[in-house]
Amino acid sequence: MGGVEREIQVLYDSAKLREHGLTPAHLQQFLQLQNATVPAGVVEHNGVRYQTRVGNHFTSVQQIRDLVIGENRLPVEGLAALWPPLLQVKDVAQVVEGVKPPTGYARMDGRPTVLLQVFKSSGANTVAVADGVRAALAELKSILPDADLTVIIDQSTAIRRSLESLVVFGLMGAAAVVLVLFLFLRTWRGMIVVALAIPLSVLLTLAALYLLRMNLNLMTLGGLALATGMVVDNAIIVLENIFRRRSQGEDPVSASIAGGQEMTAAIAAATLTTVAVFLPAALLDTFAGQLFKELGITVSLALGASLLIALTVVPSLAARLLRSSLPAAGAAWDSGAIARTYGRLLERILRRPGPLLGFVAVLSLVTVGIVPLLDTEFLPKGYRRSIYITMETPPGTTLAETDAVARMAEERLKALHDIQHVATQVGEQRQEDVISLLGDYGPNTIQLIAFLRSPTSPERLPAVMAQIRETLADLPVARLAVSDEWNSTTSVFSSAIVLQLSGRDVGTLQQLAADIRQRLQTHPAVGDVHIPYAAPQPELFLAVNQSRALIGGLTTAQISLAVRNALTGVEVTQVRENGRTIPVVLRPQPTETADLSRLLDYPVTSPVVVSMTESSAVRLANVVSVEEGTAPQAIRRIDGMRALEVQVRSAGGDLGATLAAVDEAIASLELPPGYEIRTAGIRQLINDSLSDLTRVLLWSLVLVYVVMAAQLETWRHPLIIMVTVPLAGIGAIWALWITGQKLGVASLVGLIMVGGIAVNNGIVLVDRFLQLRRQGADVHAAVVDAATSRLRPVLMTAVTTIAGMLPMAVTRGEGTEFQVPLAVAVIGGLLTATVLTLFVVPALCLLSEGRRARGRRNSAGAAAAVSLLVAISFLFGAPHVRAQAPTSGLRWIAGVGYDIRSQAPLYLLGAGLETRRGDWRWKLELQAAADAGGDPRLVSLDAGAEWFQPVSFFGYYELNGRLTLRTDGRGGPIRSAVALRSEGVLGNLTGMLLLDAVPPDFPVLPWDPPRLVELAAGGHGRWHVKAELREQHNRELNLLRELQWSRKRWPEGDPGAAVLAGGAEVRAGSGWLLGKMGIRWSGNCWQPVFGAGYRFRPSPYSQLAIAAVTATAFTDRPGLSVSYQLLTDAQALVGGLDVAFSDGRLLPALFLHGEPHSGGWRWQLRLGSPQAEPPLALGVTIAF
Repeated sequence: MGGVEREIQVLYDSAKLREHGLTPAHLQQFLQLQNATVPAGVVEHNGVRYQTRVGNHFTSVQQIRDLVIGENRLPVEGLAALWPPLLQVKDVAQVVEGVKPPTGYARMDGRPTVLLQVFKSSGANTVAVADGVRAALAELKSILPDADLTVIIDQSTAIRRSLESLVVFGLMGAAAVVLVLFLFLRTWRGMIVVALAIPLSVLLTLAALYLLRMNLNLMTLGGLALATGMVVDNAIIVLENIFRRRSQGEDPVSASIAGGQEMTAAIAAATLTTVAVFLPAALLDTFAGQLFKELGITVSLALGASLLIALTVVPSLAARLLRSSLPAAGAAWDSGAIARTYGRLLERILRRPGPLLGFVAVLSLVTVGIVPLLDTEFLPKGYRRSIYITMETPPGTTLAETDAVARMAEERLKALHDIQHVATQVGEQRQEDVISLLGDYGPNTIQLIAFLRSPTSPERLPAVMAQIRETLADLPVARLAVSDEWNSTTSVFSSAIVLQLSGRDVGTLQQLAADIRQRLQTHPAVGDVHIPYAAPQPELFLAVNQSRALIGGLTTAQISLAVRNALTGVEVTQVRENGRTIPVVLRPQPTETADLSRLLDYPVTSPVVVSMTESSAVRLANVVSVEEGTAPQAIRRIDGMRALEVQVRSAGGDLGATLAAVDEAIASLELPPGYEIRTAGIRQLINDSLSDLTRVLLWSLVLVYVVMAAQLETWRHPLIIMVTVPLAGIGAIWALWITGQKLGVASLVGLIMVGGIAVNNGIVLVDRFLQLRRQGADVHAAVVDAATSRLRPVLMTAVTTIAGMLPMAVTRGEGTEFQVPLAVAVIGGLLTATVLTLFVVPALCLLSEGRRARGRRNSAGAAAAVSLLVAISFLFGAPHVRAQAPTSGLRWIAGVGYDIRSQAPLYLLGAGLETRRGDWRWKLELQAAADAGGDPRLVSLDAGAEWFQPVSFFGYYELNGRLTLRTDGRGGPIRSAVALRSEGVLGNLTGMLLLDAVPPDFPVLPWDPPRLVELAAGGHGRWHVKAELREQHNRELNLLRELQWSRKRWPEGDPGAAVLAGGAEVRAGSGWLLGKMGIRWSGNCWQPVFGAGYRFRPSPYSQLAIAAVTATAFTDRPGLSVSYQLLTDAQALVGGLDVAFSDGRLLPALFLHGEPHSGGWRWQLRLGSPQAEPPLALGVTIAF
């Protein structure tokens, strides 16, 4: 911004042109046609082929002055009359090498300045770019010693200080964690074992970040600082369990091995639950997701590294460093004062858990009442180094008068103690960068940047802004706005609350906008209300008299263009000088258009050459009449309707109060029919971000529950652990309220994060409780033993996590603004979750394991609770892209089936909910099967999700997931099956990944697909993974690579099998011929694998495939399969025949299936299974 642009001005004299019978159009034509070079083709001369160019071009201003444009018609005396007098440009015009007329000014501390903005390219490192710019400035200083080159804004400075602060906070947190470890363990050997998890986890995380090509920035370093106290949790749990075994008399090696193995499941589940919290946020494409994606990835990587270290390094070091006797404090922890006090309180609460649960319920209700009392924000306010002032003089004010006001403002601002430098921008800058184009500053606009002497905290910044506002309050301006962010008359980069008013009549819109401004200006939470382009611009309309113009030989268009050329000038050609081009602008002498009276005396001629000999000129005043009035500064439309904007900025306090004031003003406004108000700007961004984060929270809870249910293989106990999430939410809300933190994106991410951390303590308690119950312990004894034996690891993990985050929560500095509310929420949530978990979770475990009838009711209640939780999550939807309008539908399902093993028909009744949001499709089905007598046989809950995302024109990504939960309806165990399928196509590559997990004794229905039947065959249950990569080498060849792994879940110790194979498909006739080979590993046995097949399309909507293979990951027996698919207008028909060869016997399996495209009859016939005895099953269902 600022500076001047060179320009060669040809200032013609209209009178002299008329004397020689010329017009400005003639002069323009001469300058253009005499400065041209044209490629003319090819000429051969002396055997050489030449490219030719014809023409000439200007290289200096003098050439333009001396350019001959005709014959001088003035009388000549003496001998000069013998030579034809020539007319040159300098005879009719003054040629001046100058600069473009100023449309604005830029100054720094009152001195004319050129402000250069340097933007980094996408993906570049800000610090590296800043270092490069400073090195270039140092080199430029040596070339231009007289120039004063000063850096006024350097974002890398704040980033460097922020990074330094985060590193210091991380080190302080690590030191606090080590101190806490020593206080608990009372042995330097144990402290070293656990403390080593911090540097090792950080090193592994940094290595992973390097491999993922992620930079060290505020989010990644903030994630490392937050994870400082969390990475020792897994090591603490493992080491404490080793301590406990050592205190029971086991030798160091045995205690280390058994202690690590015993806690593997618990710490793996605890780590996965925390990682699962960040998974939905990582999939968000919105601003909030992109902002905190790197933080979540960093924390997840650090926790994954800590899990690896806890299971490998910690047991190894413990076996070597803990050979000597344990310290008394470590061995006597279970009988210490804290443990005895806790044991007495726990016994009392277990006898009467009602008061505790009632207290928690009341506390939850009170916490819900506190939430509206929290101030709201979008992002936390940080330390500021500059303040932005926007002033506007009344429309029509000249640039000189606006500049005089700006100079007065500069002098007043420089007199303030807190301000070090003042940068000024007055009027238009004619820059071509995006910010200048979007700013659209007029000649009456003043932009000032006050650079502060030192970074100013958010608490002190309002006082400085108020002082500036008071200092400039009496200046003659129509608008004065002081903000801590860049002000612009458009809302593209602004954080203002934008109201878009649209309707038919602009006058009505202006009245509505004025009413809104009047209602908001007096509200204490509102700082500035601005209506861009609200004031009309003074305008002179020169109405052309068409009859008079025609008499003068001109038209309306010719007069209009001639006046515009006279006032603004017209670029006619360019001059080349030292590789640069300088524009040549033709305009009249400034005195001819200095004011309105002289403009009306201007002789108007045609802007287009009509004749070289005749030219007509008329006085402008003879063909136009002047009408003085006003006109809008800009015309805006939304959906074809006239529109106005109202920009509202907060006074610097609670953004929620500002939003409430805006909502109240809109609600009290009576809109005429056909008029509409829309909210945009920061309001829309907040709504989208909070909505997305709310869905992320719900889906995080669902994922955390699914992980725990899969790990513990039960519904009921994960629900008990999930109670820790609201317990953590209580502390997080209270901590935010007590510390004065606001509810925004950062604090919501903290709430999401603490939800994943809080369940870890519950997992440790419940896992130990289930271990004791499996060993035959009494319910009450198992509860007390689990709680007291896990007291120390629970307290240690919580205290170390809090200690690691405490420096960041209590210290204020540059770069920590985002982490402070996050850390406060996590610390507060962990405090209440830890204390209440130690009492609430044991009480719930005791209640859940009561009498058989009570257990049955609790099981049903758990199932209902899970169903409600999943249903709510589906109703809210997952994070989605608003590519399509959300749709949903409810359907009912009924059916009948027959299984030869049960010798009786089964009847099915259920309901399903399907919803589509953007690229996501969600399904939820609840079904119940009963026999002919009405006795319940099976209850099934199925939740599925499908995601499809096209990738330009080159391919797509597709993801399908399904979770099936079933129980026999008689209070039996609940078993869960998971199926995931992902497929991606990118160019000539196609990848597919299948993952299935079916537990032992999983009940199968006659309507189940063959794949589920095969996985559940024999009641063994199975894990199965298949990955396939297909590369289309050309139109006749496909290359295949395949990996399969499968293992039975019962009996335990099954080695499983893995198959690694490769092959190709070759086009053969109208189909494809398949061949592949590989190896199969099972236990210590290796065997070759061969396969062949053929597939073709009998018709455009059908496919027949035949394949034979010597072995699979399921079995080492050879098999043959035939499948046929047919698509009709009404349904999809699928048939399959699988035959396995075993000990001279054939194990056939037949499958026929019909699936309607929409609601209707669905039927299925299944006979046999290659993995078990051949039962017969037939099922028919209808959905409507």
